[in-house]
Amino acid sequence: MKAHADLQWFRRALICQTCNGQWLTAEINENLLTELVQLRDALKDIKLHTEAYVSEAGKAAKSLEKLSQSLKVLRALKMYTSSK
Repeated sequence: MKAHADLQWFRRALICQTCNGQWLTAEINENLLTELVQLRDALKDIKLHTEAYVSEAGKAAKSLEKLSQSLKVLRALKMYTSSK
């Protein structure tokens, strides 16, 4: 992979001696495989936390809107009582 010179791997075509089935395998450095697993785990955590954040942010936005409405009522009451 020209864009990622640090990725060292090679492909090998195999043929089954019994059924003549063909397939490709790829061999990579174990350290790269370990890094890939760690990155996938981190991405899974990020996705999980993102979903929770979005859910909680929606709830917070609704609560802030309710609070804002309540504050408007209080301001209106204060203005009403001040003008008497």
